[in-house]
Amino acid sequence: MASSALSELDRATSELLSSRRNDVDFRLTKMLQLVNSLKVCDAQSVFLGLDVIKVVRACLCEQDERVRATAVRCLKYMCCNQLIVDNVKRLNLPHFIMMCLEREDESGKAERLAALKWLRHMLDHYPLSMPECCVRSLMAVAQHSKHEYARICLDLLRELCILNPMVMHRCNGFKVLIELISNPLYGDAADQLLLTVLYILDHPNTRKYLRPSTDVQQLLSPLVGVDPYKKNAQSTAQIEQNKAPRELAQRVLQTMLKSVTGVFYLGSSDVRKRTSYLR
Repeated sequence: MASSALSELDRATSELLSSRRNDVDFRLTKMLQLVNSLKVCDAQSVFLGLDVIKVVRACLCEQDERVRATAVRCLKYMCCNQLIVDNVKRLNLPHFIMMCLEREDESGKAERLAALKWLRHMLDHYPLSMPECCVRSLMAVAQHSKHEYARICLDLLRELCILNPMVMHRCNGFKVLIELISNPLYGDAADQLLLTVLYILDHPNTRKYLRPSTDVQQLLSPLVGVDPYKKNAQSTAQIEQNKAPRELAQRVLQTMLKSVTGVFYLGSSDVRKRTSYLR
């Protein structure tokens, strides 16, 4: 069974290599055959040369949206062992996949969904090999709150913070994550995002990637910006404008007080700021 599956994979690979660039339907058929062959093969016994990956990369540059979506789907099944993943990164294919994710035209829904499935596959099986360009694209889409997949990208970023905090640190992802906590449009996800930050603060190996004195205090700054008990400290318009950030900061403070890590962090602050929070 294994030998027949590998022979079928070799045949599909050779036919894909011999396909003509302008024959769109033929390439679609051969890529689908390659996908079906990869599904039944043993992942560790699969070897795909650089020529095959280059053909798929050329398909990612096609004008036909069907070809691009099928190429991304094909790459999801091609990335079945570490050697192929390294070759895919070496040939810069993640950049082309992220271009598919960031398209905003109506006809690009299939390739955007295929790109998200490829990212999900990488996060499930090869989180330590996640390319930096993918992290930056996820951050860009998550910050674009009107994007249809903004929440999905935000969840992927949260999971990546735990599985591979180093790449998040290199891409300045923790700063973006903290900014999203204070975003009113993500108010319902603020608690989950804050728990992720507290999880990072709780472990010595990951705590070094955060700057608690600046990053975390940014979340509590609405509580100490202006003394709310001082008469006429703010106009009515300013009070209404700052009402939502203050309520969100209060939720952040309450969530921190419910965790041991949050209590230790608040206890490490200087006395003046700590009393301002708890007043």
